[in-house]
Amino acid sequence: MILNSVSVGPRSGRADAPAIVLTGSIGSTTGMWLPQMDALSADARVIAVDHPGRGGSPVPTGDTARYTVADIATDLLTTLDTLRVASFHLAGLSLGGAVAQYLAAGRAKSRVLSLTLLCTAPKFGEPQSWFDRAAGVRANGTGSLADGTVEKWFTAPWREAHPASTEAYRRMIRGINDEGYALCSEALGRWDFADRLPQISAPTLTIAGSTDPSTPPEILQSVADAVPGPRSWTPAPTSPPSSVLTRSPGCLPDTSVWRPTDRPSVPHTWFSCPEVVPRSRPRSMGPASRHCFPHPGEDAVQHSSAPGGRTPGGGVPVYGGVRAVFCV
Repeated sequence: MILNSVSVGPRSGRADAPAIVLTGSIGSTTGMWLPQMDALSADARVIAVDHPGRGGSPVPTGDTARYTVADIATDLLTTLDTLRVASFHLAGLSLGGAVAQYLAAGRAKSRVLSLTLLCTAPKFGEPQSWFDRAAGVRANGTGSLADGTVEKWFTAPWREAHPASTEAYRRMIRGINDEGYALCSEALGRWDFADRLPQISAPTLTIAGSTDPSTPPEILQSVADAVPGPRSWTPAPTSPPSSVLTRSPGCLPDTSVWRPTDRPSVPHTWFSCPEVVPRSRPRSMGPASRHCFPHPGEDAVQHSSAPGGRTPGGGVPVYGGVRAVFCV
């Protein structure tokens, strides 16, 4: 099944522009990624994909009695094949993070250049809660989840300061097809991937919101610990919003970061988030691999040079206790 997708960029016209694939949460559409697509598309081809039953994506038919994350991932990969995307950087949030884990560990392992996992988990709580949610949505519709979901996504101060945005997210949730949501909910109930995390070989970044009740920081820390090779994890403070990337227009990727000349395949389009305040420097990702830098304009405590004697970002200092950080 081919899913609905939105593709934009590269605006620079760069012939060898990397592809960045964004896949979101169970209660979202591609609209959640608009700020990130605006920023990333300057120098990359950015593709956001709707899960089944969202946006313009069809609802699965046929035998769906055992619908799984693998089924969603297969449809995403089919969609990328149709778009002629051979290799790509992959970022997934919540359900999208589960799909991303599956692809990076198996079906698309050789095609995933880097992996960013946001507010996700190798297992989402007790399975029965997801089956109960699916039954509730079939009986009462996705509108019955809108208020509670928004309260999980955003802290109260953020909702009060952004009433129009908050209502837009409520409308997004209400617009999701009931059966499409229910099937994805059941897929999460069957999701248990902890034993397969060591099969992920792509450079991996995990990001958590410290007030996120569904996937708290310790979950993302455990994912980072389980993935071998280059990886890092970034917690967020208690300031709104509770989830780091999609919940705030202020949390934007940065496409202007330094690219190591000796590792041209290293991604250079990662996220700069004013809400993200690392409590300690992310673990080393190895020489000429991923490095973290402050967002331009932010103060840095520590200055350093990148491998090879070059300083990233035209003199922007390496991360050392800054309020905003992006990683390559």
